[in-house]
Amino acid sequence: MVGDRRQAFALGVDYLQIFLAMKQAKRDQKMKPYTDLALTPVQDDETDTLELFTHNDGARNEVVRLRKIAALTHGEHVEAAT
Repeated sequence: MVGDRRQAFALGVDYLQIFLAMKQAKRDQKMKPYTDLALTPVQDDETDTLELFTHNDGARNEVVRLRKIAALTHGEHVEAAT
Protein backbone atom coordinates (compact mmCIF):
# COMPACT_ATOMS: atom_id res chain seq x y z
CA MET A 1 0.00 0.00 0.00
CA VAL A 2 2.83 2.39 0.83
CA GLY A 3 4.55 1.39 -2.41
CA ASP A 4 1.42 2.34 -4.38
CA ARG A 5 1.31 5.77 -2.76
CA ARG A 6 5.01 6.31 -3.35
CA GLN A 7 4.64 5.28 -6.99
CA ALA A 8 1.61 7.55 -7.48
CA PHE A 9 3.51 10.45 -5.88
CA ALA A 10 6.55 9.85 -8.13
CA LEU A 11 4.27 9.73 -11.17
CA GLY A 12 2.65 13.00 -10.11
CA VAL A 13 6.06 14.65 -9.70
CA ASP A 14 7.09 13.43 -13.17
CA TYR A 15 3.86 14.77 -14.65
CA LEU A 16 4.39 18.14 -12.96
CA GLN A 17 7.96 18.39 -14.31
CA ILE A 18 6.78 17.61 -17.85
CA PHE A 19 3.90 20.10 -17.55
CA LEU A 20 6.22 22.87 -16.33
CA ALA A 21 8.73 22.15 -19.10
CA MET A 22 5.92 22.32 -21.66
CA LYS A 23 4.74 25.67 -20.25
CA GLN A 24 8.29 27.03 -20.40
CA ALA A 25 8.68 25.86 -24.00
CA LYS A 26 5.42 27.53 -25.02
CA ARG A 27 6.43 30.75 -23.29
CA ASP A 28 9.84 30.70 -25.01
CA GLN A 29 8.17 30.08 -28.39
CA LYS A 30 6.02 33.19 -27.95
CA MET A 31 9.02 35.33 -27.00
CA LYS A 32 11.35 34.09 -29.74
CA PRO A 33 9.55 32.14 -32.50
CA TYR A 34 11.60 29.37 -34.10
CA THR A 35 10.85 27.48 -37.27
CA ASP A 36 12.90 24.49 -38.26
CA LEU A 37 13.78 24.45 -41.93
CA ALA A 38 13.20 20.71 -42.04
CA LEU A 39 9.55 21.28 -41.13
CA THR A 40 8.78 23.69 -43.95
CA PRO A 41 6.52 22.26 -46.67
CA VAL A 42 8.11 21.06 -49.89
CA GLN A 43 7.52 23.42 -52.81
CA ASP A 44 6.48 22.02 -56.18
CA ASP A 45 9.76 22.93 -57.84
CA GLU A 46 11.77 21.16 -55.12
CA THR A 47 10.53 17.70 -56.09
CA ASP A 48 13.02 17.69 -58.97
CA THR A 49 16.02 18.50 -56.77
CA LEU A 50 15.51 17.00 -53.31
CA GLU A 51 17.16 13.61 -52.85
CA LEU A 52 14.05 12.26 -51.16
CA PHE A 53 12.21 12.48 -54.48
CA THR A 54 15.05 11.61 -56.86
CA HIS A 55 17.21 8.92 -55.27
CA ASN A 56 15.47 5.98 -56.94
CA ASP A 57 13.09 5.14 -59.76
CA GLY A 58 10.18 4.49 -57.39
CA ALA A 59 10.40 7.97 -55.91
CA ARG A 60 10.69 9.62 -59.33
CA ASN A 61 7.74 7.60 -60.64
CA GLU A 62 5.65 8.61 -57.63
CA VAL A 63 6.35 12.30 -58.28
CA VAL A 64 5.26 11.87 -61.90
CA ARG A 65 2.12 9.99 -60.81
CA LEU A 66 1.15 12.65 -58.26
CA ARG A 67 1.69 15.40 -60.82
CA LYS A 68 -0.58 13.59 -63.30
CA ILE A 69 -3.26 13.24 -60.63
CA ALA A 70 -2.96 16.96 -59.79
CA ALA A 71 -3.27 17.84 -63.47
CA LEU A 72 -6.36 15.66 -63.91
CA THR A 73 -8.13 16.76 -60.74
CA HIS A 74 -7.24 20.44 -60.76
CA GLY A 75 -6.94 21.05 -64.48
CA GLU A 76 -3.41 22.34 -64.05
CA HIS A 77 -0.55 21.87 -66.44
CA VAL A 78 2.40 20.35 -64.60
CA GLU A 79 5.90 19.75 -65.86
CA ALA A 80 7.04 16.17 -66.27
CA ALA A 81 9.92 14.99 -64.11
CA THR A 82 13.19 14.27 -65.83
